[in-house]
Amino acid sequence: MKKIPAYSPVFLGLVLLTAAACSTENNTGLTRAYHNLTSKYNIYFNGYESFKRGLKKAEEAVEDDYTRLLPVFPVSAGVATGAISPEMERAIRKASKVITQHSITARPREKNRQLSVKEQAFYEKNEYNHWIDDAYLLMGKSQFFMEDLYLAERTYRHIIEEYDDPEVKTEARIWLARTYMELGNMREAERALNLAEARRDLPRKLNKLLHAASADFQIRQERYASAIPYLEKALSLARKKKDKTRYAFILAQLYEKTGNRAKASSLYRQVIKMNPPYEMTFNARINLAGTFDIENRDSREIRKELSKMLRDEKNEAFRDQIYYALGRLSYREGNVEEAIELFRESARTSLSNTTQKGISYLAIADIYFSRVQYREAKTYYDSAVTFLNADYPGYQQIFSKSGNLNRLIGYVETVEREDSLQYVASLDVNTRNQFIDRLIQKVREEEQQQRQQELEVQRNTMQYYQNQARFRDQYAESGKWYFYNQATIGLGQMEFKRKWGERKLEDNWRRANKSQVSFSEDGTNTPATGLEAIPTGETADNKSREYYLKDLPLTDSLMQISHQRLMEALYGAGQTYRELFHDYPRAIESFEELNRRYPDHPHRPETYYALYQMYSDAGNTALANRYKSKMLSEFPDSEMAGIVSDPDYFRRQRERLNQLEQAYREVYSLYRNRRYEEVITRTDSILEQNQNNDLTPKLRYLRAVATGRISNVRVLKNELTALIEDYPTHEVAQLAGQVIDLIREENPDIRQEEEEKLAEQIYRYHPEGPHYVLLVVDPAMVDLRRLTFRIINFNIEYYTNANYETMEEDFGNQLKIFTVREFQNREVCEEYLENILNNPGVWDGTNLPPDQPLMISAANYAALMSHKSFPIYLSFYKKQYLRD
Repeated sequence: MKKIPAYSPVFLGLVLLTAAACSTENNTGLTRAYHNLTSKYNIYFNGYESFKRGLKKAEEAVEDDYTRLLPVFPVSAGVATGAISPEMERAIRKASKVITQHSITARPREKNRQLSVKEQAFYEKNEYNHWIDDAYLLMGKSQFFMEDLYLAERTYRHIIEEYDDPEVKTEARIWLARTYMELGNMREAERALNLAEARRDLPRKLNKLLHAASADFQIRQERYASAIPYLEKALSLARKKKDKTRYAFILAQLYEKTGNRAKASSLYRQVIKMNPPYEMTFNARINLAGTFDIENRDSREIRKELSKMLRDEKNEAFRDQIYYALGRLSYREGNVEEAIELFRESARTSLSNTTQKGISYLAIADIYFSRVQYREAKTYYDSAVTFLNADYPGYQQIFSKSGNLNRLIGYVETVEREDSLQYVASLDVNTRNQFIDRLIQKVREEEQQQRQQELEVQRNTMQYYQNQARFRDQYAESGKWYFYNQATIGLGQMEFKRKWGERKLEDNWRRANKSQVSFSEDGTNTPATGLEAIPTGETADNKSREYYLKDLPLTDSLMQISHQRLMEALYGAGQTYRELFHDYPRAIESFEELNRRYPDHPHRPETYYALYQMYSDAGNTALANRYKSKMLSEFPDSEMAGIVSDPDYFRRQRERLNQLEQAYREVYSLYRNRRYEEVITRTDSILEQNQNNDLTPKLRYLRAVATGRISNVRVLKNELTALIEDYPTHEVAQLAGQVIDLIREENPDIRQEEEEKLAEQIYRYHPEGPHYVLLVVDPAMVDLRRLTFRIINFNIEYYTNANYETMEEDFGNQLKIFTVREFQNREVCEEYLENILNNPGVWDGTNLPPDQPLMISAANYAALMSHKSFPIYLSFYKKQYLRD
């Protein structure tokens, strides 16, 4: 090939042509072609490939949680950010390079003729490189997955506002909606989706993305029925197998959530036929148990399929889910006891999947709760709360139910305990001792039995592991279900013994200390004695009489305390049954028992009214009228009496409240017009006629500040202090506290008086007791490490044999408390303090606060660390230590 000389006109022309093409300031057809070509194949392509690699890496890092509704998009903002950062950052750099080096915004040279509409639009474009908007879109997506959500929002908005390509703008709107969803801004997300939906004739891929995003929007707001049409459309538009299987699985979950089990079952089967990854196939089969048409189809088919899965070795890690699915199937068939055992087996075999363990416990808890077996339900709700994550759907309701049940069972157990303690205390000494001796004998027998069980467990452990494989084979070959198969029950019992030992068949068998004792005077079962629940110290001997006697109410005062506990527990149980669980029969039982046992108890107005309401709702007019009469005769002036006697009570109350609000507005107007004496007079009149109403704190606050205006700050402070004491939780108390703080700040004498008064209550002068040298400092202002070093050197040099120690502790509010300890008394401490203060080498450049260091007794140091108020101790110190 002939070489072109460097000086030839041809070569120079080529150089000039290339240079002209490279310039983005010269907008010609050649320039646009060059920059479009370079952008696409040289830069954008590499950036997009990097983005795809990062996205694939994120998808591989994500593990779907099939115990929940799957997210429409498997990868979202912030997922595996660290792992995909290199790829996404490279994509952003490439996109930025396309924008900065190849953007053409200069207008082309206009032709000297009349332009057509199309030509006019061309000359008015903001950008002449077709790949710039795509580069911005790539940048926005990369920012989204890097969880730079606000940057992503700005990028998408820039695309929408600056560029004309309708498809790119629509895609930007969809991604903008996804960004707003991640930010929790659902209003803006909906607006972006609506604008995207307004665009017609979208390409298939973009239309699928739009409908998937719309489904995601509905699901995030728990509008499951509304999400279904969007996801069905997305499924019909999907081409990739992974999208089809995912959308179909989520649709099945949505139909299951909305009660359409037939459709859900059909979709789960459709997912299985698509041959997705094994985990999705497995969970589709598992979920079929919950959607199977029990009424019209034989469940043996699905039970057989689940049993086959149980035998499969590759499902070893998923046995908990299989047992759970079998439990759901049994429950739907009405075999509740079998379902409970299967759920228990699911929880037992759940080793690493704590979520499944929690779900299994929750299933048992719900069954017991529906049966009104609160004690058992409480145990399993407690376990569910322990194993489920706080973000599990409905966790807060589960947590609240668990707490409410704990409260209820606490009341119930208090009633049982105090009843039992009172019963044992009422026995004569000989009978009581015989009763306790039988309990002690039972404890000895149980300890002996436990020792035998531990030996048996050791013997059974090896046999258990040897029989595991044989157990699965027998189960697989048998046509019977596990709990009806005598050939496998034996091994199940062995496994039970291995883990739990010999256990009596009863509720709460997991507990080492049950709340029931099954010994009575004649050796038969009786209600709980409560004695076994008595707390004991480390040295307590549960085989001595003293162990069981120490909490018995054997004196009149202790018996009175026991009755008080029992009375409050009965009332609390009744309130909990009624208000939290709407279990009106048990609420009635608790209140009736309370009224029977303690006819003069202080909660009679509340219990009478509650019984009146519950009997009225139950249609028992006679008993409702009985408690209405008792209310009116015993508490005629109570609010409850007003409610039951006056049908217009609430209307009258509203009218009275409206009048009070009007009166308050008038008093406030008087205050604003500085008519303070009228404020006081009017407020006193209103409060005298309407005591303890909702506006009382506000009226008293107005009265206090009006009094302060015509009196002095001490009177104002006293009025506000009384207001805070009477209404500590009211919003006005906070405002009153702020005014008091301002008074203290502007009146040092008042602050000093308060501190001295409080100091006298907290601290005591102990000159003969052990003392410390004390510093309270801000570490940002004082170099404690250097100061500690100097003090230690001082002690080594001057107090070698004293063995004084330095100690540093947190004092709150970013302060540190530093002590030198321990001195025999004040005199010795004072001598040390004088010596160290006279040594300038210790303190030079330490920037210590004034009045420090100082002395403090060991007892007062404990009080200081409890109250954490140094100014109050300083007030005490000045009065007691510096008065000489």
